Amino acid sequence: MEQRVEQLVDQFEAIHREVVAFCESLSESDWTTIIPNEQRTAGVLMQHIAFGYTAESALIRAIVTGQPLPAIYTDRALLDEANARDAIDLLPGTQADALKSLDHHARRTARFLRSLSDDDLTKSEEIGIFGGASWTVEEVITRIVLGHPQLHLASIRAVLLEPDFVQPS
Repeated sequence: MEQRVEQLVDQFEAIHREVVAFCESLSESDWTTIIPNEQRTAGVLMQHIAFGYTAESALIRAIVTGQPLPAIYTDRALLDEANARDAIDLLPGTQADALKSLDHHARRTARFLRSLSDDDLTKSEEIGIFGGASWTVEEVITRIVLGHPQLHLASIRAVLLEPDFVQPS
């Protein structure tokens, strides 16, 4: 595995371990707490992170292979619809379901990321939901694969660990 890819995979795995540890620490009450700025429960967000790993891998695969991007990355309305569906579909999920899903999707994502070359990291594509800006694969990994779980963890922590904290709108 090439050096830059290896560093990114190490970062992904460290963030994933943080997600799993946090998920394991959630009480039943925490699990069902609605995170206001996310409009989803903490439990749904844990599962959302897991499924995000695979969706993000599909985005990277499309950029690397020159295929069309997954629709949720080309149209904000489609992404919003998918997130709204997940908020309902994932609601009955349990902590055990989320942990199993996190493990499954993270292993697949880490394996996929390890298959990339440092040259793959420089390939880029315009991503519609980000204003059509062109992002390299490395930027997608850094800002989405690594950033997405951290963003949701911060939202959950702000509500569960600092209940007086007011989320910026």
